[in-house]
Amino acid sequence: MEAMRPPPAPEPPSEPAPVPPLEQPAVRRTSRRVIAGMLVIAAIATVQAALTGAPTTRGVGFDERRYEVWASNLYAHGFYGDLATSALAKEEMRSVPYTTYLPPGYPFYLVALKSIHQDNATTRRGLQAAMVGLTVFLIGLMALKLFGPVAALLSEALLVATAVLATYAQFTLAETLSTATLVGALALTMFGLRRRSWWMLVAGGAILGYSILVRPQVLLLPVPIAVYIFFALGRKKRALALAAIFLVASYGVVAPWTVRNYLRVHTFVPVASYTWFNFWEVNSPLANGHFVLPERVIPEQTRQIRSLNEIQQDSAWRTLALTWIRHHPVAAIRGWVRDALFYGYTSDPWVRDWDTLHGWHPPRLDEQLMYPFVFVSMVFVFVRRRRWETAGLFVLVVLYFVGFFSFFLPLARYRETLIPVLALLAAAAPEMIRDFRVSRRAAPAI
Repeated sequence: MEAMRPPPAPEPPSEPAPVPPLEQPAVRRTSRRVIAGMLVIAAIATVQAALTGAPTTRGVGFDERRYEVWASNLYAHGFYGDLATSALAKEEMRSVPYTTYLPPGYPFYLVALKSIHQDNATTRRGLQAAMVGLTVFLIGLMALKLFGPVAALLSEALLVATAVLATYAQFTLAETLSTATLVGALALTMFGLRRRSWWMLVAGGAILGYSILVRPQVLLLPVPIAVYIFFALGRKKRALALAAIFLVASYGVVAPWTVRNYLRVHTFVPVASYTWFNFWEVNSPLANGHFVLPERVIPEQTRQIRSLNEIQQDSAWRTLALTWIRHHPVAAIRGWVRDALFYGYTSDPWVRDWDTLHGWHPPRLDEQLMYPFVFVSMVFVFVRRRRWETAGLFVLVVLYFVGFFSFFLPLARYRETLIPVLALLAAAAPEMIRDFRVSRRAAPAI
């Protein structure tokens, strides 16, 4: 019987396991070259931010003075706020102290620098330049993962060419810190979604929470991002849990400051008490889309309001704004549309003087030239589900900022934080158009 069994079939020769695409030598070399190019552009952005404007002589802006006064009071005297006898209070016709008016994120950053190096201007400038470089690199990294090497290099190049980040790095203003923290939060959130990583979403939420303390304008942003997380991860229990974790991490960072405010003024103030003043700025008979100094146009009424405590002041501005909206609903709606346009197209006075700055200031690209490409990318994100699942997070951020500043003061200065996201979407437009054309050619003929 043994002899009647057929001989076993010869085994086919073993083939080497296929090499994953990202592990192939040519692809690895290309990826390394792209990363190297991204690092070079980020280094150029850092140098540009460090050198731009130096050693120009200029007056210190009002907000820069306010940040410095509040940080100095905390560092030297141990209290966070501004006295009614200060020069700032007199300029505002104010006869009461402030303790919750200014968000703490940037003053705390200044206090940390004072503790390390006596707030040396060179140290502050160098650190803010480093934040610009990090922001540029993170935008390139996100563009690389979502849209490929061309978008990665182009998005970084746009940020260097527009020079908006470099301009703001020279000021004692919260914009650079706000931008770096927002972009860092978006990067961690995006990679956390791709990897289904709860700890990356926690880190992203926590950094976004600190960004809220720097700029309260993003106070509501964690909510739409959490909703996006829920839908992007498939609307399952784990998706709900990760969205909730993100929200808890974001507002968990803000909560101690909110508690502090309540203990100080016995009123719910999430971050800062200037919210409704900015609301009145665009919802009043004086509103024109620009900052209006009430001390100049309604001095007596301003003096009366600013003799109240800071919470009563905020309530008074809110009452004035809501009363005007109720009596002039059509004008209010027109104003909101105007503000949305102003937010995108008002000339930025800080960047407008680029050609007059000392130091390194080559010709810059107007950031508004990116808008048509941003619009193209947003359209493709909406019409293609796959793109919404990958790039919808950034479209959501753009819509949030435009919507928020339709109702609040739409200064061009507040657009700076959004510029990196706009650069990413603008750089993605060629890839999205190519992807659309390829998919149309691949579609079967009917």
